[in-house]
Amino acid sequence: MNLTWLSNVLESVLSVKKSFIGAVGLAIFWLVWFFGVGKGVDSLPVFLLVMILLFHAVCCSALIVHFTGWLIDVVGGLLKERGENRREEYKQNECLREFGDQLPHLPERQQRILLSFVGRDYLRFPYSSVDLQALSRNGFVVWVRDLGNGSGLYKICANIFPIVKQFGFEREKENIEGFFKKHERSFFLFWSLFFDEDIGFGVEESGSRMPLEVHMAGEFLVERGALECSIEDGIEVYCFNENSDFYHFVVDKHDGKEPVREVVRLSQKWIEGSRASGGSNLFKPL
Repeated sequence: MNLTWLSNVLESVLSVKKSFIGAVGLAIFWLVWFFGVGKGVDSLPVFLLVMILLFHAVCCSALIVHFTGWLIDVVGGLLKERGENRREEYKQNECLREFGDQLPHLPERQQRILLSFVGRDYLRFPYSSVDLQALSRNGFVVWVRDLGNGSGLYKICANIFPIVKQFGFEREKENIEGFFKKHERSFFLFWSLFFDEDIGFGVEESGSRMPLEVHMAGEFLVERGALECSIEDGIEVYCFNENSDFYHFVVDKHDGKEPVREVVRLSQKWIEGSRASGGSNLFKPL
């Protein structure tokens, strides 16, 4: 903000004020002089008194001018710095907004590189990576140091990291919801093991083997953190992980019903495709 006009106005006011003080000083001088002389007072003390008063008036005026000038400089500097900070913040926000719009349209390989930094501070990449070079040129990733063997250590730009993290979260959520919808029946059947009065398959008492796709759905729930699993002596033990966001996502899909049991124990002998049931382990992480 340009404060030259304000400085000029104040200087004009101060000039008028100084002139006024001088005029008042002269008026006081002559009044005191004639009053004192008219009353028969010696002219010397009157003159000295008037000079002292004028001296104090001039000193006070000089101090006021100096302090006002200093105050103008300080306030002007603060306003200028604040204006520059706001312009820089606006420029940065515009750049981040443009990056947020651009991120979904980046090549898939570049998206994967950026998303790989979620949960990691630094990553090693070969210099020969064309996609990494493109991200580096745009300032999205920053070279840290050389690691030899044609590779270097990189970190993601701190300003864009929250946007990348949110983008990864939303895309992961879309993928999970799409996969969940595609295999909804399998998820429902496995999740229902905690809510049904009787376990319909996967245990000897049921007399029925658990379908492989249902078992895979359970493995997916474990992989995503909704369930915890341990295996001992051919028995798979599943229990809830209530600290997982995906657990609450699945609970919402089942209308928040209260479970009948907190732990489900399945026999691998009664799971289709498991080695214990005579088949091969066909499970692949989803």
